[in-house]
Amino acid sequence: MAVGRSFASIKGYHLDGNKEMLAMGCMNIAGSFTSCYVVTGSFSRTAVNFSARSQSSISNIVMAVTVILCLELFTRLLYYTPMAILASIILSAFPRLIDIREAC
Repeated sequence: MAVGRSFASIKGYHLDGNKEMLAMGCMNIAGSFTSCYVVTGSFSRTAVNFSARSQSSISNIVMAVTVILCLELFTRLLYYTPMAILASIILSAFPRLIDIREAC
């Protein structure tokens, strides 16, 4: 919720916490029927969309298709990728999220 609220304040829209929690709960229940991983907040995806300045939810569809293709085609190559490299991909979005003037 904290990440969602920070992006909501940056973009200037209202975030309803009850709807967010309800959506995450429904996805966890639906996912339990197909033995999927637990749904959590999607900070990395939100940060990538924010950095790319995407304006619509079509970017989520493009991102989902890209992830599916990468998983199907490059899983064996990415198996040995160190966690530090994966963490650096996520951390590369942080400098754009911190507003120094607002912090001061």
